[in-house]
Amino acid sequence: MKIKDISKSFGGIKALNSCSMEIKNGKITAIIGPNGSGKTTLFNVISGILTPDNGEIIFQEKNIIKMQDYKISNLGISRTFQDVKLFKNLSVKDHIKISLTKDYESIIKSAIKKE
Repeated sequence: MKIKDISKSFGGIKALNSCSMEIKNGKITAIIGPNGSGKTTLFNVISGILTPDNGEIIFQEKNIIKMQDYKISNLGISRTFQDVKLFKNLSVKDHIKISLTKDYESIIKSAIKKE
């Protein structure tokens, strides 16, 4: 994956300013930094949750910047959230099933009905 000149602002706050890096296939890569340094924003941009102001992310020889988040997930790029139990009435196994199935929409609808 190649991240090239990614920038993202929220009003007057620049969360990412021309961020670039290359993540080698098969390598474990860590992104570290203090609170407020843009780590979460970068992960949200990579996974399609946020659209950057500019830049590109090349994955499998495609720019995935304008791709919908679920399509990015289907490519094998996903993230977890700090609130790891989204549906109180589902087990950890059920939460994992939601993330692994392509028919997650029906599982989510079912979970919402139970709450």
